[in-house]
Amino acid sequence: MKRVVLICALVSGLLAPAAARASSIDWNCATCGDHNTSFDVTYALLNPANNTYQLLITATYQPAGAGVPDFTYISGIAFKLADLTYENGTPILNSGPAEDTWFLMVGGLSASGCDGSGVGFYCADPAGFGATHGAAGTHDTWVFTLDLPGTTHLPGSVALTLKAMFADANGDKIGSVLSNDGTAFSSECVGPCNTDVVPEPASLVLLGTGLAIGAAALRRTRRRT
Repeated sequence: MKRVVLICALVSGLLAPAAARASSIDWNCATCGDHNTSFDVTYALLNPANNTYQLLITATYQPAGAGVPDFTYISGIAFKLADLTYENGTPILNSGPAEDTWFLMVGGLSASGCDGSGVGFYCADPAGFGATHGAAGTHDTWVFTLDLPGTTHLPGSVALTLKAMFADANGDKIGSVLSNDGTAFSSECVGPCNTDVVPEPASLVLLGTGLAIGAAALRRTRRRT
């Protein structure tokens, strides 16, 4: 009987949705300027009953292959997930890098900072100069909660737009604003999704094999009893 339970568990694992993955924006992307900083945008399901997700935006300073950053501070981060609405009107900014206090502003990011422009954008605005870049390979992370209304779930694919502003030691803008528009990422279903999960061909073969073995084991068990 233990074998049957184990096989069923393996089969369930084959049918389970894959873990979520998001988008990586390399330090040398065409619209990233000379800031030598990469960004990863990831999320995880917090509460399937309430359709709440945690969104993380992580800056990695001077990743492998990059030169020395040309800035002192990241002085603003803005994002847009296309066509999403939120239960309370906006996402929730839970935290930002610890050396400053961060506030959520409705709207996007331009050369003047979080400026309220751009439908669907939300901007993390520091009270001071922002997040000081660390040594090569170190990180800073902004944490948001996405509370989606009703039975809405993150769709199978959603277009992400990320903006970041950089400043010198005096808090003045330096270089270009990072603007990576329309970078799509696949949600790959953590919890319920609007899209069907289709097992890969290899998984279907394993599934069929597992079911056959499970049936045979169950027949042997019944004969013994």
